[in-house]
Amino acid sequence: MTTEFSEAASQSTETNPLRVSNFFHLGLGAFNLLAGGVLAFLLSREVEALRIQIFPMVGIAGALLVLGLTQVGRAWRDEKFRFHPDDIGKFAITGKVAKSASPDQASYVIDVLNNGVLPEPTPDNALLNKLYSWLPKLELAPLLIRWHAETQSLRIVNLVVATTGFILTWIFARPEVFAWLVPAYLLLAIDPLSVWRNLTSGVAGARQLDRPAAPTPHRSVAILLSSVFVPILLGLLPPGSLPPAPWATSTFVIPTVCAMAVLLVASTLFVFSLKSQTRDLRTSGVGHDVRKDLDIPNLGTGLIDRLENDLPFPRSVLSRNTGWQKDGNFGGHLLVEARQRLNAVGSVGTPLAALRGAWKDPEQKPLVALGAFGVATGIAATVLAFVATRTGIGLTPMLTALSLFAASQFSLLAARGLWNRVDFTSTVYRIFFKGSYDQAQRVAGNTITGDGSLTEKAIRIEHVEFWVAVARVESVAFSRKGDRYIQSLDRLPDECATQFSRIVDFHEDLTRRKVNNYLQEGAVRQLVQGAGSATQTLPAGANTLLAMAGQPSPATGDTSAGPD
Repeated sequence: MTTEFSEAASQSTETNPLRVSNFFHLGLGAFNLLAGGVLAFLLSREVEALRIQIFPMVGIAGALLVLGLTQVGRAWRDEKFRFHPDDIGKFAITGKVAKSASPDQASYVIDVLNNGVLPEPTPDNALLNKLYSWLPKLELAPLLIRWHAETQSLRIVNLVVATTGFILTWIFARPEVFAWLVPAYLLLAIDPLSVWRNLTSGVAGARQLDRPAAPTPHRSVAILLSSVFVPILLGLLPPGSLPPAPWATSTFVIPTVCAMAVLLVASTLFVFSLKSQTRDLRTSGVGHDVRKDLDIPNLGTGLIDRLENDLPFPRSVLSRNTGWQKDGNFGGHLLVEARQRLNAVGSVGTPLAALRGAWKDPEQKPLVALGAFGVATGIAATVLAFVATRTGIGLTPMLTALSLFAASQFSLLAARGLWNRVDFTSTVYRIFFKGSYDQAQRVAGNTITGDGSLTEKAIRIEHVEFWVAVARVESVAFSRKGDRYIQSLDRLPDECATQFSRIVDFHEDLTRRKVNNYLQEGAVRQLVQGAGSATQTLPAGANTLLAMAGQPSPATGDTSAGPD
């Protein structure tokens, strides 16, 4: 029999996957705070000269300060993901198990062990199906990554459609009509409502986001059709019917072209980042090792408890049944997740070292480029707003700054959505047995207490099967206590063999103990039957048993009664 001692495994309790993203947010936020503070200081010296004209300038300075504080706060708030054992969430139930009548975590893990990590179905959407054909590994990504990719991809499609619509409107519309329509395309490109929602969105790492319904391309189709037919219909109006626009056409054309150009660059970087992040994803399954040749003396009572106690810490029991018997059948099972380890990425070294390391990684390099592009466009937007304020506020430079700001937010938050993940490694043990038995009665003469008989139940095992599956599981979470999405499984054959050896050790131990019990019972019978014979050969341990019973030892003649 083998004796093993299990020690609690040390684990990292914190990780910093957002370190590069936080570095970008912190740098841009500090720059915006500096620009806003300098602008406010300069305006305080010019209050008397500017008078009422100072209000829009103060508004811009305040916006820069608020934006800088928001970006710095985002970086500081998500400085690290700190995980205590209770912060590690359960496995997310997906696929057919989630649609069953009573979905539970154990059923899902067993299904994954048997059938592998199967991708969720793609949305019934023509554009998104094209996305999944371009990025075939995307369907293997976690649902939140897929939703993020789908949402941003639809926004990219809307941007491309808006750009196409802008060109079509420029072709089909008369100059006076085009001047009125071009502001709509600027709004479509920068999407200010989306920028506002992103700025006020939930805190990364503080809550689990539910995957919304898949976005639809209805808006894109409407934009494309409107870009063709609205200019044509307005062109049917008599000349002079539309009043002249209160702004020059170039006032909105320049910011619109700038917004579309930088956003298309950011969108391209996002697609490359998404492709590099999902290229190594794969399907995987484990299966079970089955043994039918193990001889066991009983119905496995105590086996599950022994196996569970031998598993390493930290561990979490997903399902267990120490043993059941019914109608001549018996069985038991154990499902445990152990060795839960957090991938402590980005937790050591300086931020610059983490940035250099990410840039050298082919998987993260496009992601770093996307974040750096967001910082560059953000700085350009701040500088343009600052210069426009100092040289006289004009609508064109301010709208251009707004376009650059929209591109900056898209780049930073799109990259953050791909950075914002925490990877876990754990080991899942599944052990179960089932078999059948026959029950009979065994009768023996009772020579200890006198006449009569000793009756005991005898169990005869007809057949038994042991199933063992041990796999290393890679999972990913997006928040503390959030659900973990299983990414891959790798079978551990050596661990499977170890569990089978423990099963054999357990039953060999039981057999030895039962043999010893029968030997002791036989020794007592021999002692009682041969108590009067001094030459009786006794089994090992009989003298001890006789002494405990207060009987003399035939081998020595010692009555242990003392002198007369």
